[in-house]
Amino acid sequence: MKLSKEEIADYKEEIQELTELLNTEWTDLKEMLSNELNLDNALLCSYFEDDDEGEYGVILTKDKQIYQFSIQEEVLEVIKVEHVQNIEEEYPQVIVALKL
Repeated sequence: MKLSKEEIADYKEEIQELTELLNTEWTDLKEMLSNELNLDNALLCSYFEDDDEGEYGVILTKDKQIYQFSIQEEVLEVIKVEHVQNIEEEYPQVIVALKL
């Protein structure tokens, strides 16, 4: 997948903003995720909520491991992504995060 310079800049800004929110304001989310993942120097690449208050996202850990997560009715599910190619279409932010 080839991203334009503008897309790369936009995704980089999004990743930085989401990671900052995770580390400063979203304490409930951080606490829940830290039960499953080491969040030291991790990047929150993507995050969104659905109409049913489900939360979804992608985390890149400092050792370059990629995890998708979902939280529904306060139940966390974490799935390790073995190959970036499996999610790069849906989450191109991961490609940018891997280069940060």
